[in-house]
Amino acid sequence: MNRGRIQAFLLDRKRAGYSSSTIHGIRTTLAKVLDAAVESGFDRNPAHSIRISEREAKPEKRVLTSAQIRALLPALTEPYHTIVLVAVLTGMSIGEILALRWKPLGLSRGAIEVAETFSDGLFGTPKTNLKGTVN
Repeated sequence: MNRGRIQAFLLDRKRAGYSSSTIHGIRTTLAKVLDAAVESGFDRNPAHSIRISEREAKPEKRVLTSAQIRALLPALTEPYHTIVLVAVLTGMSIGEILALRWKPLGLSRGAIEVAETFSDGLFGTPKTNLKGTVN
């Protein structure tokens, strides 16, 4: 695989709508794989000389104010009220909240263990394993 083919591959991803951050991740992964190839006896790693555009800044996250949260919560019916309340109090993602089970809740000790996440109808491993306390 040569530099031009890698560059074309990455440009095709850009044209397909992939974010710059994703393209950087793909390039980094390719470079690591090709580094391993070089260590195994290949001449050089063509991914190292590829330059791609700067990453776009991520849009600023919108955060509700305390007043907005106090106005929102009474307007929500169950289970939405509880889901939003847990998200606000813990900072957990919707996938982490939807994956909660009774066993890891540990309500008697005031703890929630994030052991799974839920997305696209499947349970999976969270990006980070977190244990927190709820007062």
